Amino acid sequence: YTPLQSQISKSLLIKYKVNSDELDTVYLVVNPHLESEYLLQKSDAIFYVLREIGGFWWFLSGLRVFPRCVLNFFYDRIASFRYRVFGKTESCAVLATSPEWKNRFLQ
Repeated sequence: YTPLQSQISKSLLIKYKVNSDELDTVYLVVNPHLESEYLLQKSDAIFYVLREIGGFWWFLSGLRVFPRCVLNFFYDRIASFRYRVFGKTESCAVLATSPEWKNRFLQ
């Protein structure tokens, strides 16, 4: 993990030509540090993670039959609801409040 405000994230955003004003989503770099590295975002990133988790969650990845624009529409709706419930911060709240998680994040 790395916060979107970190130097690592900033360099990845530049590498993948992601608009740094659009940081209201999840980004996932697949195969980091390999020649086949690529970036997933929004619903693509979520479905990749669901497949990796497996179990019941793998079943939800079957929703990929819908077009990406439809899936991302619902991703955006859920994301906006998430911000209303949990709030939105300017920096990673996990790093600020949970020192035990700090070793899981790239700085």
